[in-house]
Amino acid sequence: MNTESAAYKCKIFRPNTKAWLKLGAKRRFVEVVEQSRESFTVRTTSKIAAKIKVGGKYRLFYQEQLWSVGCMNKWLNNEGGIDIEVEPMAELTPLKIVQGGIFQRSSRASIASPMDGTLAFFITVLIIIAVLIMPAWGGQWGTSQLICDGVNSIWKTLSSIVTGRS
Repeated sequence: MNTESAAYKCKIFRPNTKAWLKLGAKRRFVEVVEQSRESFTVRTTSKIAAKIKVGGKYRLFYQEQLWSVGCMNKWLNNEGGIDIEVEPMAELTPLKIVQGGIFQRSSRASIASPMDGTLAFFITVLIIIAVLIMPAWGGQWGTSQLICDGVNSIWKTLSSIVTGRS
């Protein structure tokens, strides 16, 4: 069951109705009174509506977005103004790319990817190798006995914590 339904039109209320339509080189202020996924309905004066032709292409700036629109229909509304239905053809809003400084790092990259344990593993192996090699270096520096005593006391403390014996 793949039936298509008409787009639901949402009424737009002031102050959210402000927009402008570019006609030639000039911008003309209009009000967007209805919006759907398929069209905008703009309300304007008869003087501005006379410059808009059905089938013509214009630019509509509404809610910080620039659209290329085509005029589909025009009619006289109950309030004496003219309503114009325009169909969005393409969004022309330029992307805002934020340039960071040289020393600014991206916080999104570290949050988006999970932590890799490879670096922590290699740092731990490097520390263990350094602890095993230090007594040999310490013999040349005259600190070999101090390093060996420190490693032995740490080992004994860790083994007593793990086993529960003193």
